Amino acid sequence: MRKIVNIIFACICSAALFSCGKEPVMNMDGKLVLTINTLDESVDTKAFPDSEDAIFENQIDRIDYFIYANGNEATPALAGHLDTDAWHEKTFIVDLAGTEFDALFVTGNPIIYAVVNLPTTVSIPSTVSLDALKNTVVSADFKSTASQKTLVMSGEQEIISSGTGATCNIEVARVAAKVTFDIVADEWCYEDSEDVTSDKWYSHPEAMIVNFHNLSSKAYVDGEIGSIPSSSFSYDENHPNRPFYYTYPLEWEYGSTDEPYLFITMPVTRGSFDSSERREAYYKIIFANTSFESNCWYKYGIRLKMVGSFEREIPVVPTPEDAVFFVYKWGGVHGYNGSATEGQITGFRYLEVEDNSPTKVYYMYNQNVLDIPFKSSDNCVIINKTATSPNFNGTGESTYNRAGQMNVTITGTEIHISHTLNNDTSSGKGYSSTNTSGYDYAPITLSFDIQHYTDDHATDLKYTEHINVVQYPALYIERFENSVAAKSGATSNEKKYGGAYVNGKQGSVDWGSLNGAAAGEGNNTTKMYVVHSSVLSGDRVIGDPRSRTSSLVGITNTTLYSGRHISGSENYKLQTYYPTNSTSAARDIVAPVFRIASSFGVTEKMNWANAQKRCATYQEDGYPMGRWRLPTKAEIEYINKLSADGVFPALFTTGSRYWCANGVCVSGNVTESTSGDTSYARCVYDEWYWSNTEFPRIPVAQRNTAMWGDAVINY
Repeated sequence: MRKIVNIIFACICSAALFSCGKEPVMNMDGKLVLTINTLDESVDTKAFPDSEDAIFENQIDRIDYFIYANGNEATPALAGHLDTDAWHEKTFIVDLAGTEFDALFVTGNPIIYAVVNLPTTVSIPSTVSLDALKNTVVSADFKSTASQKTLVMSGEQEIISSGTGATCNIEVARVAAKVTFDIVADEWCYEDSEDVTSDKWYSHPEAMIVNFHNLSSKAYVDGEIGSIPSSSFSYDENHPNRPFYYTYPLEWEYGSTDEPYLFITMPVTRGSFDSSERREAYYKIIFANTSFESNCWYKYGIRLKMVGSFEREIPVVPTPEDAVFFVYKWGGVHGYNGSATEGQITGFRYLEVEDNSPTKVYYMYNQNVLDIPFKSSDNCVIINKTATSPNFNGTGESTYNRAGQMNVTITGTEIHISHTLNNDTSSGKGYSSTNTSGYDYAPITLSFDIQHYTDDHATDLKYTEHINVVQYPALYIERFENSVAAKSGATSNEKKYGGAYVNGKQGSVDWGSLNGAAAGEGNNTTKMYVVHSSVLSGDRVIGDPRSRTSSLVGITNTTLYSGRHISGSENYKLQTYYPTNSTSAARDIVAPVFRIASSFGVTEKMNWANAQKRCATYQEDGYPMGRWRLPTKAEIEYINKLSADGVFPALFTTGSRYWCANGVCVSGNVTESTSGDTSYARCVYDEWYWSNTEFPRIPVAQRNTAMWGDAVINY
């Protein structure tokens, strides 16, 4: 609700009056009745120390009224003034003959213009035209006291006749604007905000001095902004921050010498709060808004998180993220109506990109378009654009150049990013430098700078923001080096086995062998691949392929390794294990995110029962025993397809036989039999489930130690 003063003019020719249900019945033949109300939510506003009533912002000392009738705005038909000390409401009676009332409505409805608290130094003639009335200049000495008991208000309204009388509700608004500052200084800060080894300075906000410059002490009665000579003034006393500042309406050009600004002097001490080495630090706040409008409350919040300048002539200007303001219509119980326009305080030049992380990384999950809002004092340009996606078939960490496919433009106040993903894996191969129309299977990492490009500041890197965007397709692959084998100073054992164990053993193990990455099935892929899927083709479906009940897949307690559980338990043996569902119901299921064991886990051929036991007790690179499982038929087919499409190297040797939960697979074809045969096994890990913080990975320093990581799953 807007904070207003309501003036009800009831023109009576021989009728009884009920004033808004509050006044008694009055027989006021030939009288003009004026009822003045301040429309607060409640008189209880006096309970708030910063409310209008508590600081007299609603006080009414005088009302001057001017009624213009019959289309004549050159001379009032009726004018007068009333003196009062009312806060909220009072009724005034003015003698008015019936003929005078009738004369107001000869042609159309009259207009009333009211001025509240007109300064006694201002004289408005009773013959003033409506235009001249509105352009009457008033002045105020706002800096003489924090409380303003006679704020000028004004407003106009048409009077509607009921035939025997007339009433009029007129809203009058304050001509002045109100400004408040909430200035918060960090307890301490560095002289150089980017160098934490520089001197540390402690702030003393209790002794802070605030000066507010280039405001207006004069205004037109109607509150319209105009050029009034000799109206500039400043709150330039050496005093702490005031609770309120007032100014009459004004506007300015951004960056002009007469624009308002706040100058803050903050005492600081070096090294400690009680240090005897004391200096003055200076800040200057420049406003990005270019006007203060009547009856608006500008509430500014400013954080001083770095030490100011020690040179008064070159004060520090806080960065955009350290200052914000809200503009309210000046009204309501707490002094504002709850509807605010947000703005930004900043220096003469600024560039601020809406950020969702400290590192300015934005993510596009199977999205083709992203718009990033930004604010800038100058026009901007996109420079230094790069975009790459990993080449999992290449040597080392090679990439494909995707910069030509990632479109980055500036549209108004947004950075517009677009790239249409190819998620169709049903035909063709994956993307490569020779197959640019292939489907996307890896995250695309886009990097660029947004920078001011005005001629005067073309190389000013201070006004540059670096942006990173990662776009994920519906299917995407990640590749990870084995941290145990690749770490600096890795032992020969760590390089050979990569922290891989079966039932707590390396070398000759209980189910198959574990002889290192160079032995076994003929491939030597020491990296682990993680497959993320949100869309699948064919009969494959995304889901949880594990059994709903725990089973140790035939492993006896005496056979199990006794050691540490990742939770800290000692002498622990596997207790709960959820193998892959081996029924036909799960054969076409692909886990949403699964990790594939590397060639550190290569094995000799074994039967299906031992393959299950092997995966139940498998560990690699800190992914503990008790969580791995045999893949489903669909998962082996999926892995083989990705290899055939050039997404990553072959992880299953061509023509070899591998166990899945449903039987034997040869190049993706499944023989339903799970007995009487021997084949290889390559285990998978349900990354989508076990990556939850509830189920941590083995700490880095202990990844070459066998550990159990099983847990009860609540389906």
